[in-house]
Amino acid sequence: ETNSTIYPSIDGGVREMGIMMERFRSEGIAVLKLNTHNQWQPRVLTVTKEVNVFQRTDDARYKGIDSCPKGLLWLKKFSDSEHSIASIIGKKGKGGIFFSTIE
Repeated sequence: ETNSTIYPSIDGGVREMGIMMERFRSEGIAVLKLNTHNQWQPRVLTVTKEVNVFQRTDDARYKGIDSCPKGLLWLKKFSDSEHSIASIIGKKGKGGIFFSTIE
């Protein structure tokens, strides 16, 4: 179950997003990444411990969404202590992506 103070927890798709973010944060999701030499490499997708807190609004589209992680990370192996943006995401996006940069 999700922590409603950090992640969304209402019906209509937002609850499911909260469950997915909690899984990313707590255990990561194993994936394969294709490198520049056309070789598959195992990685773990997880999210940053740092979060963006949103301003309260009466807009129904954002009801129940109080915050989200600052970024998505792809790590060689999951470690609960390695979820800091500054130490993982490179300037060219190596190691992760900031959600705020997605258009």
